[in-house]
Amino acid sequence: MFVSRAFAFALSLLLCQVTARELRGLASNQQGYKGSFQCNVKLTHGMRPPGSAELDPFYTCQAKEQNDHTYFIKGDVDSFFERENVASGMVNMVVPFSAIGKAGEIVINDETSSEMSVSYDRRRLASANGTKQVLVVRVSDELSSDNRLKISQSETKMYFDIFKDENNLRKVYKRCSGKKLNIQPATGDGVKRGVITISASRDICNESYNSVANSIKTELKYKNIQRTHTMFVMPDCVNWEGGEAWADINGSYTFIPTKNASYPMVQVHEMGHNFGHRHSAKNGSSYGDDTGYMGNQVPWTDAGAKMCFNAAKLWHFGWSEEYHWTNKPENFGLEKHLVGIGETSNRGYLMSNDHKSIIRLESLSYYNDDLFLNYNHKYGPNSEVAGDENKVVITEQEGRSSSSTWKAALDAGQTYTQSGWGSNGETLVVKNCGFTKSMWGLEPKVASARIIVYLQGKTYKSCDGSSNDNGNNGNNGNSGNNDNNGNNGNNGNYDNNGNNGNNGNNGNNGQCQDYPGFHDYFGEDYDCDWYGQASYLCNSNGSDIPNEDGLIANQACCTCGGGYR
Repeated sequence: MFVSRAFAFALSLLLCQVTARELRGLASNQQGYKGSFQCNVKLTHGMRPPGSAELDPFYTCQAKEQNDHTYFIKGDVDSFFERENVASGMVNMVVPFSAIGKAGEIVINDETSSEMSVSYDRRRLASANGTKQVLVVRVSDELSSDNRLKISQSETKMYFDIFKDENNLRKVYKRCSGKKLNIQPATGDGVKRGVITISASRDICNESYNSVANSIKTELKYKNIQRTHTMFVMPDCVNWEGGEAWADINGSYTFIPTKNASYPMVQVHEMGHNFGHRHSAKNGSSYGDDTGYMGNQVPWTDAGAKMCFNAAKLWHFGWSEEYHWTNKPENFGLEKHLVGIGETSNRGYLMSNDHKSIIRLESLSYYNDDLFLNYNHKYGPNSEVAGDENKVVITEQEGRSSSSTWKAALDAGQTYTQSGWGSNGETLVVKNCGFTKSMWGLEPKVASARIIVYLQGKTYKSCDGSSNDNGNNGNNGNSGNNDNNGNNGNNGNYDNNGNNGNNGNNGNNGQCQDYPGFHDYFGEDYDCDWYGQASYLCNSNGSDIPNEDGLIANQACCTCGGGYR
């Protein structure tokens, strides 16, 4: 009897026709079976809404020869993979069938680990360029009288929510990549505009989402479908292992409950894991970064928000790599203009060599992680960014598939310092010298933030071009506005030495004054200073672009003949 069970088990794997339940049942009877199989190890990440406790990622293993059947890996996992970069998606392992536990999981312990081996697949990491075809699988029993087993979104709604609406998975990646990533609906047998409905044909409530997905993969095997990624949308009653959604790092599968499947926040975030990215942390929360989609601060609604990713994630996506710049502050100080993602995508032709979209600060010391700087311009694809809009944001990240950490957000005149930089432990200084506003017409300009970077006392730079470094730099930009000598600049207009530069009388002495806070319909960048850049701006735009109060530049701005005295 034992031989027949072993033979049936091996044959079912060979034919790739084994379901999750069959596998668990057969594996539990394989004591002493000497065969083995190979699978690709994944780090699987989950997410939760803002304010929720962090979810630890867990290890899984996908067996390609078993139709991508995915095993949870349990036991002494951290020790076994201690020296392996599992997040890369390139780690393979050979597993004896005797290591399959009663619940169908791979069990690592002293007995089984000696029979396991690890190797590397030298394939390229997941690319976020070109065309990707996404298959949306509605795991829904449409004929059941139990509504818990059904998906609330119809196939048509799923198509619109993923591919067609104003803001969704496809649109966010298209805008943020500058059209370099094109997500399209999958095509093939039974697929309607990228969506297919498959019933699990059983009560799947409280069954692990992974077990349900394994059984559906078996059905998909017999269909001719052109796809690069698969998004499983399942009933809320499935066991979601404590998460609101899951995805494989550097993989091709995402898993989302129906209650979250229409939210761009969840769609974009989980696909970001497939492209190799982990979470974006801020202020002690692993999901807390509100400047990009790898946090969880975007509204959890069908509308979501038009925004992109933080500087570290954008750097590793590589969409604007022609505008990237790496600096080693131990060797050279730096002065550059940072340009936001919107103007980089749409007006990159105006950018000179002094204009960069992202700057990476790389230390010669092993003990410092890279810092990434960008101008978080609230414009274009980033026009609804949730936090730190129109500031220079500094993010720390060790490597491509590592988590990132928000470090600071600098307004004009603010300084960030970090001690212990480099092999000699110097103090790193980053300062936002100020902003240049966007300009169209005969003398067009891109909006930018001018920044300087140097090591205190070694590779000095200054906003005014001076060559002296007194060693007294401003405090960390998290604490407030500071000039280059540490004097607080919050209380007025200050020059680079911290002296108040506004020595005039408080009264206007009959001089024209702009209406306070005025900007036109297109946002804060388009204020009276912007209109004052050239006379034709008042003539062409000053009379027909009112703000929310109906006020136009020709009424509000002195340079356009408006204002008050």
